[in-house]
Amino acid sequence: MSNTKKRQCSWVLAVFVAVSSFGCSAYSADTHLIIDGSVSDWPARTLIAEDPVGDAEGAFDVTAVWASISGTTVYLRVDTTKQLNLQSGPAEDGTLQVVLGLPDDERLVVDTRQRKAYLASEPGTRLPWSKLRFTALPTHAAQHYEMRIDLSALGLEPGDEITVDLDGSDRLEEPAKLVLGGHVRIPVDPTPLSRAEGSDLRVASLNTLRRGLVDPNRSPALGRLLKAAKADVVCLQEEYRREGIQEALVSMLGGNWHLVHHDGCVVASRFPLTPLKLDIGRGVAAAIELPEVGPVVVISIHMKCCGYAGSTEDQTRIDEATALAAAVVHLRSGQLGPVYRNAPIVIAGDYNLVGSRRPLRLLEAAGLAEVLPIRTGVGDAVTWRGLKPDESFWPGRLDLMMHGPNVEAVKAVIVDTAVLGDAALEASGLQRADSEASDHLMLVLDLAAVGGGD
Repeated sequence: MSNTKKRQCSWVLAVFVAVSSFGCSAYSADTHLIIDGSVSDWPARTLIAEDPVGDAEGAFDVTAVWASISGTTVYLRVDTTKQLNLQSGPAEDGTLQVVLGLPDDERLVVDTRQRKAYLASEPGTRLPWSKLRFTALPTHAAQHYEMRIDLSALGLEPGDEITVDLDGSDRLEEPAKLVLGGHVRIPVDPTPLSRAEGSDLRVASLNTLRRGLVDPNRSPALGRLLKAAKADVVCLQEEYRREGIQEALVSMLGGNWHLVHHDGCVVASRFPLTPLKLDIGRGVAAAIELPEVGPVVVISIHMKCCGYAGSTEDQTRIDEATALAAAVVHLRSGQLGPVYRNAPIVIAGDYNLVGSRRPLRLLEAAGLAEVLPIRTGVGDAVTWRGLKPDESFWPGRLDLMMHGPNVEAVKAVIVDTAVLGDAALEASGLQRADSEASDHLMLVLDLAAVGGGD
């Protein structure tokens, strides 16, 4: 089929089959999509529209739109010609709007740079992201974006027909037609907090939101989360004062906890640790003496927030990642002692990766690998969501874990009590609202030593 014919093709996606006047290929909605910022899992059959290069009025020059349907949930992928941040950027970029045509001549508009969703009939009324179960990833600048929009709260049902179009910087030559229905397989782990067999170390990471660990109103919920994790090492962020942290951990988790604290970041361990003086920006590092493995270097970080690719905030994150990568190289070269030359390294925390992806590339070049945990039962990689209904930033991925060398990730999960099953909550001693004690979700990582050397 020619590109021209694809652009003209009016796609109708039903539960199992789509048919058009140009004989477009059959479409099965029984796919397996994860909203994690990677588009490698999008089948070719989900392409619904192509758009010419160079026809955009703003910076977002869209080349293709992809779609998959699960009941009343619309999964979208938007491809563009250059790397941009969806949520923030220079005013001259303009904005990208996703426009869904609904029954009764209504339209749902998602304005990405204005960070606002609304019905065209009520442009002054913001729809909360939670109402639409909306997310879009990645949070860093990219050429490909994934989105999820649930239309059930707007009264739509399977069998309803909608259209997909764009506005703002670019527009499609013709709206694409979809029919709600079908099914997308979502990964569900009935025991998400069970420890992986064969793992040697479990690390939990949590930004506690302005000293939540010692906040009497929130510490019980955070305590249940950390207790359920049963981690050997806990990395915390936004615990701005050391006072009360160790006492809180002992009260919550029992036993004896060793910790280091700096710049609001904490590494706490059940095992003895040695503080490490590393130039790593805002963060803290320690060597955990893990039985039968030896020292494991654990670093808790909290990178600079805000901004977009090319902003001063993004440059600060790049500088922090540069220093962190240099520290990893120093460890691997034995400059801090030969014992650390082959020691596994774990870097967990709030990376605030809302600008460019360059900080990650710098750390990857230093030999670290990114871990991609998923919220079980939801099928996305969201680690942060605003706690207020009128939050302008939609849920995104701010918290990351990286590791290397001589260690491999064998299990990684994002813990969100709001979406866990009742059995999982009961088995873990958790309550449905526990994750609301912070705007960040807890990450849990199981690692296995693989030995080796240079």
